[in-house]
Amino acid sequence: MPVLAKIAAAKNFNLYIGPGIGYILSRKVNSSVSSVGFSSDSEIKQDVSHTKEEVKKGINEFDISGHVGVGFDIKKFEIYTAYEQSFISSFKDPEKQFSKTPKFYTVKLGVSYRF
Repeated sequence: MPVLAKIAAAKNFNLYIGPGIGYILSRKVNSSVSSVGFSSDSEIKQDVSHTKEEVKKGINEFDISGHVGVGFDIKKFEIYTAYEQSFISSFKDPEKQFSKTPKFYTVKLGVSYRF
């Protein structure tokens, strides 16, 4: 949930900036792994399913992020775009398996209507 400051930089042009916090509500993960050899007979398929407890151990529940964006007012509409960057690693990595800490980022594009 972001808390953004809206700055009217010019007529019909707005800047947005602020922090955001997040919390994971669902942790169920299902994935499928396939391995293919040199012939069509050697295909191996394995379904992998993780419980909430297993996934909870490996994923950070909370997220803190920064948001920046711009918006343009056109009559009763606003067209905007924003970028969100997470400051906390998405995954717990006690064994240091990752060369870089993975973090979430998001690019948003939207249209709003004022009434």
